[in-house]
Amino acid sequence: MDQKRLIDAMHQQAKGDPMKLLRVAELALAAQDDARLRALCAEMLAAAPAGSPALNFADAVLGKAVPSWHFTMMRDARRNRAYDAALRCAITPQSRVLEIGTGAGLLAMMAARAGAREVITCEVNPVIAAAAREVIALNGFADQIRVIGKHSSDLTLADIGGRADILVSEIVDSSLLGEGVLNAHEAAMRDLVKPGGVVIPGRGAIRVGLIDSPKLERETLGIIDGFDVRPFNRVRRRGRGGHAGRASDVQRSAAIDLFRFDFASTTKTPPAKTTVECIASGGRVNAIARWIALDLDDATRYENAPGAGPKSCWPVILYHLPEPIESEPGQRIVVHGRHNRTSVTLWTE
Repeated sequence: MDQKRLIDAMHQQAKGDPMKLLRVAELALAAQDDARLRALCAEMLAAAPAGSPALNFADAVLGKAVPSWHFTMMRDARRNRAYDAALRCAITPQSRVLEIGTGAGLLAMMAARAGAREVITCEVNPVIAAAAREVIALNGFADQIRVIGKHSSDLTLADIGGRADILVSEIVDSSLLGEGVLNAHEAAMRDLVKPGGVVIPGRGAIRVGLIDSPKLERETLGIIDGFDVRPFNRVRRRGRGGHAGRASDVQRSAAIDLFRFDFASTTKTPPAKTTVECIASGGRVNAIARWIALDLDDATRYENAPGAGPKSCWPVILYHLPEPIESEPGQRIVVHGRHNRTSVTLWTE
C-alpha cells in the first residue's frame, strides 16, 4: 500500500479520536500533504480536550496555515464600510452572489444581510472553510450562504448552480496583485458570472508619491563606532512595509497612478512597464511611497494612502532613495514601474 492510501485508511479509522488523528497528522506532515494536514487539524480542534497533545499540535500547525492578516483585515472598519456600501447598492432580492475567498465569511454575510437570494463562497483552506461555516451558522445565514471548499479555479457552473449575478472578492495585498486577483477575476468573469455582471471591486490602482519619512532615515546606516558603513545601504531591500501615517511623515507630491486594472475584464492582463513623473512640492524626499486604491463601485473608493488618517489593513510600501533629495517646488522626479501577473516593482533614475 502506498503512502497516500495508507494515510487515507488511517484517517478513516481515526475519525473522532484525537490521539489517532494526531498520529495520522504527523504522517501527513512528513508527507508534505498540506491539504490533508489542515483537514486533520480541523478535526482535532473539534474533538480534542483542552491541553491535549493533539490540540497543541493543531494550534501550532494552524498558526502557520491561517495567516494573521485575516484578523487584521476584519478589524479595518473603513474597508468593511466600503464593501458593505457597495454590496447594498448592487444587491437586489433576486441576486445570486459569488464570492472568491471566504475567510471568516464577513463579506458573504454582508451580501446575505443586504438581501441576496443566494450567496456562494469558495475557500480552498479547509480549516478556514470549516470555521467560516460555523460563523455563518452562528449568525443565522446557513440557509442563505453556501461555502464550497475549493479554489475558485476549480469551480464549475454545476458547483454554483449557474452563472452568478454579482462577483465579490477581497483577494488583494499591499501590491494589489500578490493574492492572484487577476487570474481569479478573469476566469470567474469568463466562466462563472453572467455577461455584464456586477464586480466588487470593479477596478484597482497602484499609486505612488514622494514622501519624507524620518523613521526611514533613522534606519539608514551611517557612521557606526567610527566606521563609515554607508555603502552597505545599497544592498538593503528596496521596498519595505510601513504605514507612513505617522505625524512626522510628510508627503512631498500629489498621488499619481502607476498602473490601473479592470477587475471585470475577461481578457488576460499582460505584464507591463511604465514611467511617471512625480511633481515635488518642495523639501526633503527620502522615499517613494507605493499604495493601492480599490474602486468598489462608481461611488465607493477605498485607498490606503499615506497620511495621518485611520490605519489600513494594508501597509504603504516605502522605497528608499539611495540618498535624500532636497527638492524644489515643481521639480520632476521620474519613477519607473513594472508589473507581472502577481507582483509589482518600482525604481527611480
